[in-house]
Amino acid sequence: MSGKESYWRFLVAPILIAAVVLSLVYVSVSVLKIVPLKYTEALYVVITLILGYYLVAAFSSLFERVVNSLYGPKKASVARTTLKYVGYIILAFAVLKIVGVSGVALLAGGTFGGLVIGLAGQQVLSNVLAGLLLLLSRPFEVGDRITVTEWQYGAILPSYPPKYFSDDLLYPGFTGVIKDISLNYTLIRTDQGPLVKIPNNILIQAAFIVHGIDKRWVRTRYEVVKPVDIDQLLEAVREVVRKNEWVVDPESARITIQNITSTSIVLAIDALCKGELEDPPRSSLLYDLERTINVIKH
Repeated sequence: MSGKESYWRFLVAPILIAAVVLSLVYVSVSVLKIVPLKYTEALYVVITLILGYYLVAAFSSLFERVVNSLYGPKKASVARTTLKYVGYIILAFAVLKIVGVSGVALLAGGTFGGLVIGLAGQQVLSNVLAGLLLLLSRPFEVGDRITVTEWQYGAILPSYPPKYFSDDLLYPGFTGVIKDISLNYTLIRTDQGPLVKIPNNILIQAAFIVHGIDKRWVRTRYEVVKPVDIDQLLEAVREVVRKNEWVVDPESARITIQNITSTSIVLAIDALCKGELEDPPRSSLLYDLERTINVIKH
C-alpha cells in the first residue's frame, strides 16, 4: 500500500464518513424530523460511539506509522497505545456530554456505577489497567526478547532423567520477541514460531527475563570419560572457548567442574555469546569440544 493510499484510508476516509453520517443525522432529526426527539440522544450516543471508535483506531494507526518512520517500532507502539487511551477517554466524556451528565451527577453516581462496572467487567478493566501500567513502567518494549513465567512457579527440575548429573532448570513459560503491547493483550512471537497473546493482567503478575538482543550468557555441559589428565583437559577447554567464533568475551568465560564420578568428569562452560538463541553457540562449542578432547585423549 502506497503512502497516499494509507493517508486516504487512515485519515481522510474516516473524516468524510463521519461528516456524511452526522449530516444525515442532523437532517433526519432537525430538518425532516424523521427521528422522534426522545430518541435523539440515544441515536447520537450510538453514532458517537461507532464513529469515535473508528476515528480513534484510524488516527492511532496513522500516528503509529508516522512515529515508526521517525523513531522506530518501539516508540511507535507506545505512541499508538497512548493515543488510544487518550482517545477513548475523550470519547467517554463526549458520550457523557451528549446524555447531559454533569460533574455533580457523575460524582454522585460514581460509587454505585463504579461498583457495578467493576464487578461486571473485572477482567476487561484489569487488562486495560495492567496495559496502562506496562505502558508507564515500561519493563520491556516492542522488539525485546523475553521469557515469561508465572512467579508462583519460577523454576522446576526436569521431568525427564537429567543427563550427566545435570542440575538444569526448566522455566514453564514462553520465550520470544515482543511484537505488540495493546490495551488488553501483549503479543509475543515465540522462538518456536507461533504468536502468543498474553492478557496484560496475567503478564503484570508474572516474572519475566529480558534477554539481550545482541549477546547472552550460554551454559554448555560436557562429559569427558576417564582416564584423562584434568589439567590438560581444562587447558584444552579454555583454548576451545578462546577460539570459538560465537564467544564474545573469552576472558569472562567460566569453566567449572560440575561432577566427578568413577567413570567421567562433567564440565560446565558459561560464556557470553553473540546472538539471540542459545542453541547455535552451544552446538558450536560442543562440536569444537568433541574434536579437541578426542585429540588429546588419543
